Amino acid sequence: MFKYFNKKGISPIIATVLLVVITIAIGATTMAFIRSLTDTNFETAKEQTAKIACGSQIQFEIPIVSKKYKICYYNDTGTINLLLHNTGSVDIKGFSLTTILTNGSVYTTDFTGDSNIIVKNEYKTYNLTPSPTVDYTTTSVSQWRVEPEIQGDPGKELTVCTDSAIVRDDVQIAVCD
Repeated sequence: MFKYFNKKGISPIIATVLLVVITIAIGATTMAFIRSLTDTNFETAKEQTAKIACGSQIQFEIPIVSKKYKICYYNDTGTINLLLHNTGSVDIKGFSLTTILTNGSVYTTDFTGDSNIIVKNEYKTYNLTPSPTVDYTTTSVSQWRVEPEIQGDPGKELTVCTDSAIVRDDVQIAVCD
């Protein structure tokens, strides 16, 4: 009846080592799980911060000169002359110009790089050559929009601020004088 009491179990040292290894494994698994959650949330928070900056800190306009928006078209070169004014509290790192024609064609050209930075409270004139070139004197524009881009996280792609875009419907782009 008592023959099982004479058998020995594992030594206390091996038991302690097993408990430590199991505890470390559980801790490492829990830490990896929590880190993956926080890294994902951190990246999402960075993206949302850039989007919030778009809505609250980006403001720019095409000034009106002589009751006309300061945008015109050079018929001989296909270049659009555009004046932009950054009235926001952050620098605009670039922008895209989208033209939607009445025939349904959509043309978007991105203008980024050091020459397209508009610092706070700056007026800047551009001579833009969209790709492909459109003859605006013979083609009606259904809508054109200028969407600013800001630097969200350094080293990352620019954030397009679609909510802060300048949008004009049914506008004929005049020929430049």
